[in-house]
Amino acid sequence: MALRGHRLVNFESFEIVTRGGHCAAPQASTKNHPHRCSCRVLPLKHCYQFYCLQIHKDNELQLRFVSTIWPATNESSRRYIIMARIPAKLSTLLHDLGTQLPVMLGRNLVSVYLYGSVTHNGFAPKTSDVDCLVVTRRELSEAQFRRLGSWLARTEKSNPWTSRLQISFLLKDQVLTMNSKACHYQFGVLQRGSSDGNPIVWLDYQHRGKILFGSPPETFLPDITPEIFSAALDRELAYLKEEMSEKPSSEWRDVPMYRAYAVLTVCRILYSSEKRSIASKPAAAKWVLRKWPKRWTKIINQALAYNELSRKSDIPLKDIEQFMTFGTTQLRM
Repeated sequence: MALRGHRLVNFESFEIVTRGGHCAAPQASTKNHPHRCSCRVLPLKHCYQFYCLQIHKDNELQLRFVSTIWPATNESSRRYIIMARIPAKLSTLLHDLGTQLPVMLGRNLVSVYLYGSVTHNGFAPKTSDVDCLVVTRRELSEAQFRRLGSWLARTEKSNPWTSRLQISFLLKDQVLTMNSKACHYQFGVLQRGSSDGNPIVWLDYQHRGKILFGSPPETFLPDITPEIFSAALDRELAYLKEEMSEKPSSEWRDVPMYRAYAVLTVCRILYSSEKRSIASKPAAAKWVLRKWPKRWTKIINQALAYNELSRKSDIPLKDIEQFMTFGTTQLRM
């Protein structure tokens, strides 16, 4: 059965029964889908995709994507988390990452993880990146690096979400090691480089991350102590200050998107410093607005408008620098 570009795998194996306007499946549920149609779920490697078979006025059957369900990262939990409003092509790309990377990297691959805004309510389809962590046992060989680069280049031509991927390829035994060897894929380019051993990305994963391939990282991820966490927040703020104020020829300083990113990142640093936990950038920004009302309202609202609505605004560099200075002061308290 072929329906307008959707590839079906074992489609008949799972079925959602519609009851009272709700779609229910074993250990999973979706809410507020009052479809007058047959509703089924497509099982993938580590998730389920919900689709609806709809009958149109001309009696044509059409398969419509509804949402994606991912297992909770806690293996002892039976909960399934629905990532609503994830575009179908992005869902396809995540599925492809979970199935194609094992083919290209073989036994060198340990796991593939999804984290960041795409896994929680901070996801904005117009502006959000798609953040992934790929853990390997050894450095990518030249052959693996070439195969991976060629696959990403081909995939980018057929799936525009590929250019929004931000992937870090990290070594299993050095995921928190500064300057360890790594590879990075961002802005459509795969490059070799080094890792800053950032524990914040792992805390973000532990908050609401998803497994695309492999098993949870608890078997190899070192403990992230309060001291390690605090040092990471200091580094992240220092990176921003360097890019926004100190680097003579910054390519990002005058980019509206980056200015909004800088403001929201300072918000998340402030939130994490006080709460000792991770939140999405929009959630952290709203927390800062509540904690320090009116003080930073204008630039935070400008940054939120760009992040959520792609509404460009010229956030003054001077205001951002003052906000970063405020952040530095708060971290030292």
